[in-house]
Parts: sequence; C-alpha cells; structure tokens
Amino acid sequence: MKQSELSTSWALLSMARRGAVLPLVAAFICIMFAVAALSLDLAYIELVKTELRAATDSAARAAASALVQGETTTQVQTLAINTAALNKVAGKPLQLTAANVTLGQSILQSNGTYQFQAGAQPYQAVQVTSSLSTTNANGSVPLFFGPFLGVNTYSPTNTAVAAATACDVCLVLDRSHSMCWDQTGTSWSYPAPHGLDTYGVLNILNLTASGLPSGVFQQNPPAAGSRWLALQTAVNSFCNVLANANGATHAAVVTWASTSPSQTVYSTKQAPFTLPSSVGVTADVGLTSDMNLITAAVAAHSNNILLGGTDMYSGIEGGISVLTGSGSRAAASKVMILMTDGDWSSPAGNTNPMNAAHNALTDKITIHCICFLQSANQTTCQNIAALTGGKFYYATDSASLTAIFNQIAGTLPVALTN
Repeated sequence: MKQSELSTSWALLSMARRGAVLPLVAAFICIMFAVAALSLDLAYIELVKTELRAATDSAARAAASALVQGETTTQVQTLAINTAALNKVAGKPLQLTAANVTLGQSILQSNGTYQFQAGAQPYQAVQVTSSLSTTNANGSVPLFFGPFLGVNTYSPTNTAVAAATACDVCLVLDRSHSMCWDQTGTSWSYPAPHGLDTYGVLNILNLTASGLPSGVFQQNPPAAGSRWLALQTAVNSFCNVLANANGATHAAVVTWASTSPSQTVYSTKQAPFTLPSSVGVTADVGLTSDMNLITAAVAAHSNNILLGGTDMYSGIEGGISVLTGSGSRAAASKVMILMTDGDWSSPAGNTNPMNAAHNALTDKITIHCICFLQSANQTTCQNIAALTGGKFYYATDSASLTAIFNQIAGTLPVALTN
C-alpha cells in the first residue's frame, strides 16, 4: 500500500472513532445533568422534610405545654395553629386547622415505646399532623428539575406527639441572709423601715462596739418587699402550673445557705443581740405530687429569720441526694431548679459549685439556673446550666422571677413521645 493510501485510511479511521465517541459524550452529559438535577431536588426535599418536622414538633410542644397549664381544648388547638404559622416550610408559614390537632393520652408500652390514644382522658398529650398537599392550604412543593423526570411536586406529611411525661424536679432555693434584703440588688439594703445602712457589712461575732461602722442588721423574718417573699410568690405560681399536669411531675424542695452557729452581733445603731444557730441545707419536702406541700414549706421559711452565707455547692449536693434517693422514679427525667441572689461562698474553702454540677451531670440531672438581681453570680450559674444541659435565666424583679418560674413549669413535664 502506498504511503498516501495509508494516510487516507488512518484519517478515515480517526473520523469514524470521533463519530462514535460524540454520541457517548452527549449521552454522558445528559446523564450528568439528570444526576445533578436529581441531587438538587433531593437536597431540597430533605430541607423541606426537616423544616416540616421542626414546625410540627414545635406546634406539638407548645400545645402540650398549654394543656399542662390547664388551657381548654380550643385554646390548645389555637396555640398549635399559631405556633405552626411562626415556622416557614418551603418558604411559607405552615398552616394547620383544628382538625390537625388531637388531644388524648400517650401511653407507655411494654417495649418502651409510646402509643397515642386519641380522645383518652384526662388529656395529657397532643398529636399534631401536618402535610403539604394540594388538598390543604399549604399546597404541594414544586420541584425544580423533577418535571424533566416526570415528577412535578413533593407532598410530605409529618406527625408529632408531645405529652406530659414523668419528671422529678427539685427546687434548690437560696435562703441565705441576703434573701432578706430588698430588690434593688444592693447589698445590705433592707425593705423599709430599715433601708440601706451607711457603711454596708456589719462586724459580727464578739466584737466591741468602739469604732464599729454604723448599720442595722435585720433580726426579723423577711419583710414585704424582700427577695425571699418575691421568691415565695414565684414558687406559688410555679406550683399552680404543675398542679394541672395530671400528676406527671413530682416536685421537692431543698433550701440552702451556709451553716451558721449562734453568734453575737454588735453595731453602733443596735444593742448587742444574739442570733440563733442555723442549719445550712435542709430537704424541706421530698418528691411529691402534692404541690400544696411545696408552697407550705417555702411559706414556713417566711416566718423565720434567714441566716448564713451562699454555700451553693452544698445546696446542689442536697438536690442531687433528693433526685437520686428512694423517692425518685426510675423512668422520670431529673431536673433541678437552682435559684440564687448572690455570689457563692465555700465554708470549707474548696467546694466550688462546679464540682457539684459535674456530680449532677454524672447522675443525668439537668440544672436550670435562675439568678435574681444584679448581685447574683451569673457566670457560675451560666456555666452550671451549660454543663448539665439546662437553661440560664436572669430575673430583674419580682414579676420577671415569677414569669421565669412559670415558663419552666410549663415545659418541665412536656416531651416528644412520637
């Protein structure tokens, strides 16, 4: 074969190969486009599913919280509808109707799962069913590239059940002497008629009167306007909420300060007087479903002078003992509500409350921390809450303290069961 003929043959063969490859390349590009389009739609579908689940869960939790607080069926359904509308799914507020919100009971089965029984009374659970469909106001979700594959829309559904579940909660309340002070947040400022002394802290324990600072030490139980009575009001409101929780929540009270021996106080404005001794930590009421016992225990301290410093470590340890003791329920979640108005102190010098918080974490106890007024050590309480999975709250006055206790009470017994 001549050279020219050989060259022509190779050229024809190369053209034939190129002609065979081009359709393969075109097919590959089409497949890649289809895969990319499908990936985008699948990612969008997953996003919509996540948004719908979050919105439905949120509506169920809010509705169950309202149910726990004694709201009517209509009010519970309305709150679920309004809560759902606050959440956007596929770019639009999720719309529910009363028919999507069902009241009943969530029953624990022998295999450890829960089964919802619609209409079972007394109501302690709420089931919320949501969907994005052409049959309701939400409409189906249009897909970007699905029509090229013959799928135009996506119609997801979701069901969530939130119920008042078993919860053991211990109120761990600061009853140090500063709880007798007023609500200005200023140290040694008592409610009228005492008011703020001139120099602040008094010298205590067998000191001579000569040269001592001017001041007044309140020898009486906490007065109207004191921090303790503000706490008593908040606890009463807290217990009123839990009383409507169908017995799902059991509560206890531990009050704490530092142990205070009998001591003599001298001041240039008062004759010397002797204070009685005071126990540091007391378990006033064990875990119970009778909220009247809780309010009575807190009220009893209102009749006594409050003494001692802020031994927060011992207070937390007292709460742990209650929540892990014989009165606790194995299936119940464990929650501590730690309330203080001051900066922690340690009689032993080495009992940082964070050590007690680590012990609580080991026992799977969640600690919600409430700091009352500007004198409270917010940093320590924030760290305790963060470590144990709880929430931190700061109350600026009596009204906000009550609101915080009510907020916690409304969510304590509520959990998603389905």
